[in-house]
Amino acid sequence: MYSFLDKWVPIKPIDALELLDASYPDAKIRSYAVNCLEKLSSADIEDYLLVLVQGLKHECYHDCALSRFLLKRALTNKRIGHYFYWYLKSEIKKPKVSERFGLLLEAFLRGGREAINMIIIQERVHSSLVNIAMAIKNHREPLTYLKEQLTTLNQDWPEKCQLTLEPGFITKSIIVDSCKIMDSKKKPLWLLFENADPLGENMYVIFKAGDDLRQDKLTLQVFQIMDKMWKRENLNLMLNPYNVIATGTDTGMIEVVTNSNTLSKIGKEEL
Repeated sequence: MYSFLDKWVPIKPIDALELLDASYPDAKIRSYAVNCLEKLSSADIEDYLLVLVQGLKHECYHDCALSRFLLKRALTNKRIGHYFYWYLKSEIKKPKVSERFGLLLEAFLRGGREAINMIIIQERVHSSLVNIAMAIKNHREPLTYLKEQLTTLNQDWPEKCQLTLEPGFITKSIIVDSCKIMDSKKKPLWLLFENADPLGENMYVIFKAGDDLRQDKLTLQVFQIMDKMWKRENLNLMLNPYNVIATGTDTGMIEVVTNSNTLSKIGKEEL
């Protein structure tokens, strides 16, 4: 389809993504697709990064053109590196990809000292939040326990901590009085992170332990990509996709869209 007389016909980088799914196992075809992706900007790579990480599952070998491409981009761009780490980490417990993703995580962390320091801090905060979220599920006074544990966490808060949900947001603490437990079966945490920038806005985040957010992230990323494509054609549908990140198979963060209502709440109000 893409060759003529053994010479590759140039295709658009976005079209090359199709060549990285399971239908094209040939290493030469996949290498050609990766070569086309070299033309993409860092912003475009960030948009398609989750899809590219999924494409690693269809490679025949750990060491391949796609692995090398993603490692290079992750090590030369902090935002890409941040998301690359968490996309791999969220699926590392799956037996079919654990070895490959583990090797890529090791290669990434060995290649960037600064990345290691920031990841260690994020992992420490994340681990504490997971422990708190799991403990409150069976606690007699969950809200009291939540605020006590968050206060303790604040006392040992790292000096410079990137928010896992958004690496551009540096938080210096959690505003405990504004935190709560949401009325849901899984009891997600409603958290308010204080911005280290005194002129910046704080960020509300829903922290979940017990829900798989990987499909949510993939769906929302499709909306973000479509929104950008429509805007390039001067069609603004006023979409505002919120951010989601899965940090494991059953943990993750969701950006809170303030001044809005859920469909469930709207339905109850109409009754």
